[in-house]
Amino acid sequence: MIKRSPNNTLEEQYTQQGECCYFCKTKVPFDMITRDHIKPASKGNVFINNKIYACRHCNNIKGNRTFQEFKNLLLKRCCYILKQVVSQGWKISELQLTMIRQYCQAIKTVDKIIENNNKTDIYFT
Repeated sequence: MIKRSPNNTLEEQYTQQGECCYFCKTKVPFDMITRDHIKPASKGNVFINNKIYACRHCNNIKGNRTFQEFKNLLLKRCCYILKQVVSQGWKISELQLTMIRQYCQAIKTVDKIIENNNKTDIYFT
């Protein structure tokens, strides 16, 4: 794994965001956090003030999706886990419970973004 070079500006922004993933609110060490383009760079949105910090898991799921597409995928993943729980006789593993919690928190965050015309309440360069 490649370690991020020390950068006071990035670390200050990361601290401003609460040292956690913007979407699921999971605490993530600075060395492991990723910066996500709020509006996908792959769709031409490379302007400044277009980034937030996200855990690798949320960033990978979001990819270049719109917020609505991201939310729909999170809902689909929640449904998949719940179907697994039912097929296991309503026994949920610690991992499944953790994933459901993270997905639900991310859905809640994305709902707020969508309600705010697809704008986050914090962003960085």
